Amino acid sequence: MKKFLLIAVCLGMLTPATAQTVTTTVDNVTETTITASFVKSADCTSFSYIIGAEGEIESWATMMQTTIASLVDMWGISSTTDTSHTWTEQVPGTHYYIYVNAHGQADALYQTSVYTLSSGGTGTSIITIEVSEITHNQARVVCTPNSETALFKDMLITVDYYNEIGADSALALLKEDLYTQYETDDWTWLDLLPETGYYALAIGQNAGGVWGELAMEQFATAADGFAEQPVPDAAIYPNPVSNNLSISFANPTDNARMQLFSIDGQLISEYRLPSGTAHFSIDASDLADGVYLLKSANSVLRFVKQ
Repeated sequence: MKKFLLIAVCLGMLTPATAQTVTTTVDNVTETTITASFVKSADCTSFSYIIGAEGEIESWATMMQTTIASLVDMWGISSTTDTSHTWTEQVPGTHYYIYVNAHGQADALYQTSVYTLSSGGTGTSIITIEVSEITHNQARVVCTPNSETALFKDMLITVDYYNEIGADSALALLKEDLYTQYETDDWTWLDLLPETGYYALAIGQNAGGVWGELAMEQFATAADGFAEQPVPDAAIYPNPVSNNLSISFANPTDNARMQLFSIDGQLISEYRLPSGTAHFSIDASDLADGVYLLKSANSVLRFVKQ
């Protein structure tokens, strides 16, 4: 495999010549993945690393009133030995920085620049939808784009609501969806309504930004009590909440995705968290009083805003 050795730039104040180092080598890059290896010097006791799109880590550091180095240690992945890591679900054609904070007698912060490959073609974007594993309250929906697709959006909507707002409004909602997909989206939708008809919708753009064909698959959930919910992978507190809602993950994963819904199933916000996030918080102060659902990959958590 061809390797790309990118020069890591030391940030901040000048450090002594004997300061510990970590050499970052980008081993492989695709449209949505970045693989890098890290080799530390003998005097480096440990290091932390994280990835972010251009300006992302700086913005988080400013918002949290901390330094980039502290943020890398707080949210990044720590290691005491040479290691490698693959980040997934990256955005095609995007400039990223890998930050490494090396620890020793004099800590040193490094950054490595890398671009993901562009995706899509000039032809028609086509998305195929497969729905399976349907129970009374969940369904697995797999949306697969063709090679012409640069990005796509997908969502679920009840048949009744689709008929109420009309096809044009449903398509507009789909195109305005907050979360953009770039590769096959294999997602299990949780907390669906029993004995209810749904449409799975998807539409994509080619590399020229032209929308393709609307994909539409209808299904219905089973009667209540057909199957049990999976074991939750997150917890929230306090509940009820007035201002800040904290989320704690049992098993932090790369690029976690969370969605906030109203109790009637309307999507309010989506969050894509940095790699290795164990704790996260959202500002609930602007939410109207009522019941809300916070959905992650393996759980739906209910909370009350009051």
